[in-house]
Amino acid sequence: MALQFRADTEPGKVLYRWLAEFDEDEKGKQSKKGDRAALRRCHEPLEALFVPAYHDLYHELLRQDDYVDSVKLPAIAALTAHVKQVRGDKQFAQQMAAPKAQGGNAPQVSELRFRRLLQCETVDELFPALRRVVHLLDGSVNLYNLANSVYWWGDQKRREWAYAYYGDLQA
Repeated sequence: MALQFRADTEPGKVLYRWLAEFDEDEKGKQSKKGDRAALRRCHEPLEALFVPAYHDLYHELLRQDDYVDSVKLPAIAALTAHVKQVRGDKQFAQQMAAPKAQGGNAPQVSELRFRRLLQCETVDELFPALRRVVHLLDGSVNLYNLANSVYWWGDQKRREWAYAYYGDLQA
C-alpha cells in the first residue's frame, strides 16, 4: 500500500493528530511544545531525527503501512511543525499562487521563487525553500497536499504544481 496523506486516510489522520498534540497541554501528559520548537529549528530534515516527537509520528505511520520513507518523513515532520492552520480549500501550489491578503493580484509566492522550488531535485534541497514558503503563507496551508508533495516529490509532482500554480494565476 502506498502512503497517502489525505484527510480521509489513516496516514492523514495520524499526521493531523500528531500536529494537534503540539498544542495539547493535558494533565498527566507531557507537553510536546518543546518538540515543536525543536522541529521548527531544524535547518535540514536530518535534524528532525533527533526530536522524540518525530519518532512518535514515524512509528504511528509504520502501524498504518509496512514502509515509511525515513528520508522524506523527517522533512514532512519539520515542515508540519510550522503549520498554524490546516486548510483544505486549495492545493498547496494554488495557495502559493493566491493573491496576497493586502490586495492586488501579485501571488503570495513569486513566480521566480516558485520556479526555483520546481528546480529542486531532492527533498533536502526542497526543505529550506518550503519552510520559507510556509512562513510566507503565515502557516496556513493544505497540510495533506504539502505532505504528499514532499513524500512523492519528483517530476510528476513538479508538473502537478506547475498546472495548479499557473492555472490559478490565469483564473
